Amino acid sequence: MSNPENELNHSIMFRLVKQLWIETADFKKPIINLGACFFEISKGGISKEVILNHWSFLMEHSFVEQVSENPPQYQFTEKGKRIQTEKDALDSISGL
Repeated sequence: MSNPENELNHSIMFRLVKQLWIETADFKKPIINLGACFFEISKGGISKEVILNHWSFLMEHSFVEQVSENPPQYQFTEKGKRIQTEKDALDSISGL
């Protein structure tokens, strides 16, 4: 039996990426406030565990990378910047 919290969903992935785009002002700034991004996504009824699972996927598959530990800051990699549509999000999940 599958665990829905551990399954990736392209719509949630795209919502997360889209919210991170806003945080970075279209890739011009680093991702600083993950908590605010996660909170915005959770307003749609998505659990913290599901959001963190999708964030972990982005990190583990090099769509996003950490650029500073103190304070923690992240940025999209070139690979991550290619997720521009929901279809791209679906392809990123199913292509790995």
